[in-house]
Amino acid sequence: MKIKNLFWAALSVTAAFTFASCSSDNEVTETEVPVVQQTKLEIPYAISVGTSSTTRATVDADKSTLRFAAGDKLYVTGENIKGVLSFDPESKYIGETFVESDNVFSGTLEYSGMGTPDENLELTATLVSAQQNEGTEISVDAAGAVTVNYPTTLCTSLNEAVQKYSKLTAAFPLGAYPVNSNHTIMLTQQTAFLDFVITFEDGTTSGTTLSAKVKNGSNNYTADVTTTTENSKVVAKFVLPVAGGTVLSGATVQMGSKDAFDITNATLAGNRVYNIKRKYSDPDDLGSSDYNAYIVLPLTLKATSDGTIKISYPQVGMKYSKNGGTKVSATTNDDIEISVVAGDKVQVYGNGTSITHYYDASTTKYTNIAGGTATCKVYGNVMSLVDEADFATNTTLPATYTFNRLFHSNTTLTDASYLVLPATTLVNYSYGRMFEGCTSLTTAPVLPATTLAERCYNKMFLGCTSLTKAPILPAETLAKGCYNSMFLDCTNLNSVTCLATKINASSCTTDWLSGVAATGTFTKAASMTSWSSGASGIPSGWTVADYVAP
Repeated sequence: MKIKNLFWAALSVTAAFTFASCSSDNEVTETEVPVVQQTKLEIPYAISVGTSSTTRATVDADKSTLRFAAGDKLYVTGENIKGVLSFDPESKYIGETFVESDNVFSGTLEYSGMGTPDENLELTATLVSAQQNEGTEISVDAAGAVTVNYPTTLCTSLNEAVQKYSKLTAAFPLGAYPVNSNHTIMLTQQTAFLDFVITFEDGTTSGTTLSAKVKNGSNNYTADVTTTTENSKVVAKFVLPVAGGTVLSGATVQMGSKDAFDITNATLAGNRVYNIKRKYSDPDDLGSSDYNAYIVLPLTLKATSDGTIKISYPQVGMKYSKNGGTKVSATTNDDIEISVVAGDKVQVYGNGTSITHYYDASTTKYTNIAGGTATCKVYGNVMSLVDEADFATNTTLPATYTFNRLFHSNTTLTDASYLVLPATTLVNYSYGRMFEGCTSLTTAPVLPATTLAERCYNKMFLGCTSLTKAPILPAETLAKGCYNSMFLDCTNLNSVTCLATKINASSCTTDWLSGVAATGTFTKAASMTSWSSGASGIPSGWTVADYVAP
């Protein structure tokens, strides 16, 4: 099939038509009124479309070309006149040679007014592409006027948006032009296009499907969009076509459960492509005030030196990706070593189904992220290890021993301050021994849980000799063994805040602060008066203060 280029902004058109009318002689008397019979004329009509070099909207790589194809039509309307002209792609070629003047839409106009149409009768032509289906992308009323039904679903590409939701129109007089005369009109694009490119530097991987949402006032536009890799960046692309004249006011764009971005207020003009680029930043660019931004990131290890990151005894079905690339699945329990240079990021996932915990009490085997040679920090949501798809909103631990010993003996891990442990209700042994032996760990994660379980934090930070400050412990009621040996042998720990008021559960604080710094500050709930002194209570030699909420 032959295809001809059409540049949008200015289109020269040759129009030719002929018509015949019925007439009759009416005898006039003093008692009779002249009668003009209503006519119904079939007017053969042809329009030849040329091109212009200027444009702003596009579907081709040259950023300027819309292509005609078989099935394209021109809907022509006016007062008491309408018709549909069809495009014949073969009409523009003689053999393989393009003939500019033969770019023809042709058909019949039907005139239903009185007498014959005036040469100055104004017509409106609307181009309807082969991909614009009546009843879906467009509507046509009884007079033949075309309305574009702009979508509430985002388009996947500019090409799709242009082909399906363009509104190219021209107004011109009918005219009494003989065949082969020239009559120039302008087809003008009435649609505006919002072309979105969202870049992810936050650990989102290529091939991730996210729900994209554009909100403008009460109007919501959505689509599931799958990320791709482009110029070594993970991106999502989509397009929103709207009517020219649409006002953006307080509009936003959001990907999944990530933060929404504002879109600049504007009145959108037809025949314009508005490029909207936004970026989800590398977590290293986020400050402490952006803690919630880490909830939507998978568990991520960022190398701060060259070397390896190691996953020992991985669960079959675990997945990892490097710098947002393709996810690699573990098919055996053989250790995985990932070569990294400083700045590389490794994202880790479970399979979302069979993996519910990382320590097997029946075999004492466990998965842990340790043994690599690269120094690293960890951030993001630990729930990606049990819920690959919906970890950002999942706060339910699926089984006992969920993350028990996950980083056990990782001596190159330095920072866990933005590791998100979102569960507020814990299960037995959930975080037990999680960071035991992490001798380089200087900052611990936030521990938001208020409902504890048996040995949930048992030996969690045992031997973390570089840790100086414990995370705030907000739970009021302690559970059996929950804090047992939690900070045992953290030799430099000198600051603890614990808001517990009920500490009578068996072994709940046994040796929890044994072997810490000789002096420090213990901050307690103001109403709590029953703490004992010593390694299982408040260390001797420490200053005691009452907690004041910020």
